[in-house]
Amino acid sequence: MCFNRQKKTQLLKVIRMSMQLSNEIFEWRKQFVEKLILSGVKPEDIEKQVGAAQKLIYGNYISTVEIECPLRVLGELKAILLEFSQKNGCHVISKVNR
Repeated sequence: MCFNRQKKTQLLKVIRMSMQLSNEIFEWRKQFVEKLILSGVKPEDIEKQVGAAQKLIYGNYISTVEIECPLRVLGELKAILLEFSQKNGCHVISKVNR
């Protein structure tokens, strides 16, 4: 029982860290879009400029993500991650802990 509680606590910490980073990126994006609008950028050009800025800022960063899932859905998860990695130029390393 205690072991499960500890794992759940660790998972919640990871989720909070991920959410915090997502919130920071969202806030940055929102502020950048506001600045673009205020400086007269056409609405149809905003997404292009935001995408270019994100590549400049976050382009060289690498994130390592650990996903825990039941073995019964592992095949489906691998297929999804493979498609994602091919589309986005990522490396997917599959490890199984016993």
